[in-house]
Amino acid sequence: MMQISHFIKAFIKNPIGVSTIFPASHALAEAMALGSEIKTRHQVVEIGVGTGALTAAMLKVMGPQHTYTGFEIDKSFYNYLQQTFIKDYHMQVTQLKSFEFRTESAELISKYFETASVDVVVSSLPWSIFEADVQNLILNEIHQIMKPGGVFSFYNYMTSSQFKAFKNFKSEIENRFTTLEPTATVWASFPPATVWVAKK
Repeated sequence: MMQISHFIKAFIKNPIGVSTIFPASHALAEAMALGSEIKTRHQVVEIGVGTGALTAAMLKVMGPQHTYTGFEIDKSFYNYLQQTFIKDYHMQVTQLKSFEFRTESAELISKYFETASVDVVVSSLPWSIFEADVQNLILNEIHQIMKPGGVFSFYNYMTSSQFKAFKNFKSEIENRFTTLEPTATVWASFPPATVWVAKK
């Protein structure tokens, strides 16, 4: 209930910046974590952390070899994440090589990493409501920091599949990455969602 209340407050404050008034379901978060090949990778970046549903799912498959950096621009979400993961996930977090959240826009993530140094980027951003220039700017940032063979994973709610903005987003990914494939359809999500994986 705490996650939902935080989403509702953020949605009322900034309805464009929050993709839904509900956090990702456990089923969707687990599908994302499994589809991103995180267990066999090392450096993980999450953009649009929200209240950390995906973060919690990824912690189940991360270990001492992993570094995690989560970016969340909303200050109320960031404060909630700092409190929640220190208190409720302390054991899992301290087992990782490093774990941190940052209050930074996804448009500026490249300043925190060397070029071609990140194995996995996962996203819960509302791509289907972003303008093309915002999509392109963030995708350029992701592509810049990602290693060859790296994984970029995201999801879209099936209600947005035919949106022009989402079709444009897929096209821009195909222009930059070697492959783009849907890996799961999560009917237990509300609304139902498709998980996508692109590889550089």
